[in-house]
Amino acid sequence: MSDWRSAWVRLGSVKGCQIGASCDGASLVEGRKWVQCWGGLVHSLPGWRNAGGCRIWAVVEGQGLGTMGAGGRMSARTRKSAETDNIKRVPHLKPPFTLGQVKKAIPPHCFQRSVIHSFSYVVYDFAIASIFYYIASNYINNLSAPLSFLAWPIYWALQGCVLTGVWVIAHECGHHAFSDYQWLDDTVGLILHSFLLVPYFSWKYSHRRHHSNTGSLERDEVFVPKQKSAMGWWSKYLNNPPGRVLTLAITLTLGWPLYLAFNVSGRPYDGFACHYHPYGPIYSDRERLQIYISDAGVLAVCYGLYRLAVAKGLAWVLCFYGGPLLVVNAFLVLITYLQHTHPSLPHYDSSEWDWMRGALATVDRDYGILNKVFHNITDTHVAHHLFSTMPHYHAMEATKAIKPILGDYYQFDGTPFYKAMWREAKECIYVEPDEIDKKGVFCEDPVRYEYSSAAMSAALMEKNEDDDDGMEWPSTRSPARRRVSPLFRYACHHSITHIELGRGPLGRHETCVHSLSSHHR
Repeated sequence: MSDWRSAWVRLGSVKGCQIGASCDGASLVEGRKWVQCWGGLVHSLPGWRNAGGCRIWAVVEGQGLGTMGAGGRMSARTRKSAETDNIKRVPHLKPPFTLGQVKKAIPPHCFQRSVIHSFSYVVYDFAIASIFYYIASNYINNLSAPLSFLAWPIYWALQGCVLTGVWVIAHECGHHAFSDYQWLDDTVGLILHSFLLVPYFSWKYSHRRHHSNTGSLERDEVFVPKQKSAMGWWSKYLNNPPGRVLTLAITLTLGWPLYLAFNVSGRPYDGFACHYHPYGPIYSDRERLQIYISDAGVLAVCYGLYRLAVAKGLAWVLCFYGGPLLVVNAFLVLITYLQHTHPSLPHYDSSEWDWMRGALATVDRDYGILNKVFHNITDTHVAHHLFSTMPHYHAMEATKAIKPILGDYYQFDGTPFYKAMWREAKECIYVEPDEIDKKGVFCEDPVRYEYSSAAMSAALMEKNEDDDDGMEWPSTRSPARRRVSPLFRYACHHSITHIELGRGPLGRHETCVHSLSSHHR
């Protein structure tokens, strides 16, 4: 028999997913095949009929994308994807435990707030920041041009990470997790956040609403994913490596000030929503006085920076304060983004959302040594959303205690944050209704289900082996048909679909692996 992998035949495309197959030189004629590629149900995709012994034997494997059936094999690209891309979905059904049961699993001392313990982190962070400032002012500032161009970015990165820890402590104050005294929390939070040009009370109130509505497509405050139908016409031009670089660069550098000033990426409001506007739609009448206080704090720091610029020069202010502040802003946006953006996380509309499931629709991340620098806001976020008044220095112990209770409802992703940032920017573009299980549930990537090979084989192989009229696919209303669709969407999305065709020397169906180019979404 001739090498049936020698001939490449392009079969067609579905919503930009280029599809082709290899066979033993025989032409493939068009047949009827049902497939779903990123939400678009196609009724007459150019498919495959039996021609010269060519027939589809299998398309996907239960875990990742690969092969099934006799003679099947998996390419290196597929094998790697099966290992790294198979992410288990967080359950979206109501959990079998209550918040009270979760709380009972946590040692009682984890909820105790200590003024001395909390202030020790403030002193520690500012001590480290002072050391970096001393090094910069006495050494880096005196370096010649070539070396200073290397030294200043290092200072910005290090000082920015330390000041992100300061930002986290102010965030604790906003949650009343710093001490047992609300006035002390607000005083410390106002000073620390104003130092970083954050309107403390303004953000405190909008962030509180985020915690009250996490995972809700209608009421969550920030990083609310768009549905596919709401995607702008320009999105397809940004869904490529240069476009993602541009999007991430703008998001990390300008995302925070744009959110504060213009509510960019925030929940839509009737009227002009701005964190500096006391009479904007974000705030109630009883909150407006404190918005003025927040604005006064930010203006006071801005005036101080102006006086420093007059005395020492604008370049001095930008080097010693502006550079680290950019790093702080970038990290707080990145941390928040990665905590609430993940292919495994569900989102809910008003028909399905409740507070408990929304709070569990978050993910803990691993930032390596920065976990400690950021006071573990990165790897204890699930516990934080369940018990936001718990101080950060008890959050690790609490997380270990609740993980056995939460089970599959607890999500942790140890992917390095820089890789996760790129992956989520590439894969989590919009959400779609979860047509497999329940209406009202929306998924960032509704394709990451784990099906057994047997179940998938049953769905795919509803066909008489001797029938040469082509593969009959399950009905669109059958459970098997509905299980197949998400995996086809995943295949087109990840550019690693492997069509398996051909009849081997013994008359047994064998497989051929081909990658398919994809211009998805």
